[in-house]
This record gives sequence, C-alpha cells and structure tokens, in this order.
Amino acid sequence: YRPELGHCVSCGATLKPTGNWFGPAPVGVLCSGCGPKHSQRYPISPQALSVLRTLQNDEAITRPTGINPALARELETLMSHYLEYLLEREIKSARWLRSLRAQL
Repeated sequence: YRPELGHCVSCGATLKPTGNWFGPAPVGVLCSGCGPKHSQRYPISPQALSVLRTLQNDEAITRPTGINPALARELETLMSHYLEYLLEREIKSARWLRSLRAQL
C-alpha cells in the first residue's frame, strides 16, 4: 500500500523535479513521459512529492513547515483519490467534509 515515490512506476526512470503525475493505479508517481499515457492520473507538484516522501520515510515531523493552504488541498486531493482507489468506493465522510468546507 506504499506508493512508489522515487522512480516512475511505469518505466522506472528517476523522477525529475517537475512534470510528474500521481497515479492511484499503478500506485505511485509517473514521470512526465509516462503520465499522459495513463487515464487515471493527477498532477503532483514537487512540494507535494517532497511532503509525501517525508511522511513515507517516517521522518520526525514536529510541526507542519512549508505546508500552505494550496499545498494542503493538493495533498488532500491526491490522498483522497488514492484511498478511494484502495477502498474501491467513495469516502462519503470526505465528500461531506469537502461540502462543509465549501460552505465556510
């Protein structure tokens, strides 16, 4: 259940800092060359990729540094798609929270 974050899950190439995509299936990051070939993929910024790598490597995080609201939304969207893929269903509570947040 750990997404591949170091190399392209399609071709195995080392990921460059920009132009990457996150794909729930195959689980992980796709390079700029392979991303467009997959139907289920979402753009991932270098900042979001860095945060996911930090979280995956169990590095101690004492406080959320460098996570602005836009980056937090991007991470939430990526993880939401990933969890829905794993569970094979929509997460209704997440949809409710998004609608509540939109009303605020």
